Amino acid sequence: MFNFIKKKKTGICFSGGGVKGFAHIGVIKALEENGIKFDMASGNSAGSIVGALYALGIGADEMLDYSLSMEVRDIINYKSVRNKLSFDSAKDFINSFKGITLSPAIDSENIEKFFLGIGGDKLFSDTLIPFYAVSTDLKSGKLVVMDKGRLATAVRASSAIPGVFTPVVSDKYTLVDGLVLNNMPADILKDKGADKVLSINLKKYSKIGTDSTKYFDMLFATIDIMADRSLYDGINASDLVINPYLEDTKLTLDDNYIKQVFDFGYKEAMTNMDKIVKMFGK
Repeated sequence: MFNFIKKKKTGICFSGGGVKGFAHIGVIKALEENGIKFDMASGNSAGSIVGALYALGIGADEMLDYSLSMEVRDIINYKSVRNKLSFDSAKDFINSFKGITLSPAIDSENIEKFFLGIGGDKLFSDTLIPFYAVSTDLKSGKLVVMDKGRLATAVRASSAIPGVFTPVVSDKYTLVDGLVLNNMPADILKDKGADKVLSINLKKYSKIGTDSTKYFDMLFATIDIMADRSLYDGINASDLVINPYLEDTKLTLDDNYIKQVFDFGYKEAMTNMDKIVKMFGK
């Protein structure tokens, strides 16, 4: 009679975090160097983009090289965000909603273009490991777990930060960034059969909020509050969480800053590598 030992499934979860998402690539680089692989992946927002590329088998070096290309700056120009969202007072902020004159600064189709430039027009069925992206449906108020169809559409919906990017609209859904309900969807991996989950959290749990009355500061303070509240399920579902958090976050795609964020993710992963290898090494 044979005794079969069931192989435990491992998952990796990439949280949302805007431009801090480049830290995910640094973490992947460290994992690659140490031969750590996972059986499934999930992600939200910037984490959904990196997670989808990871699930397609695209390596950290290729992701970083693409991120440093001029093409990316043409697709997502954060200067336009600053220019469009430069209100000086809370009164302007409130009045903009009364007049319904405020519109998102960036078309979320640009997120698709960013993804297509490196990942191609692939489907979830093309991934080497199962991948799950999350988004928030404004029509139902519920979390949507995406695992079928076009990857580019899924990461676009998952990354559509309310007030910054346009939502993905269909007859059935109005989809925006998953951070509203689940910024770190590690629990989704557990639901899909993962025995152990490594999560990369880009959100520091600390004092949140702002004293500023500038629209841009208030918008991102609101986003921070939502992301903070939606972390708990993911943290509880994770077996190990590493936190490559940068205190000084800039809204920029400057090469030096991208490299700085990448390096920070790499160093944080290497600092925790003994724990990672012990728990997730094959």
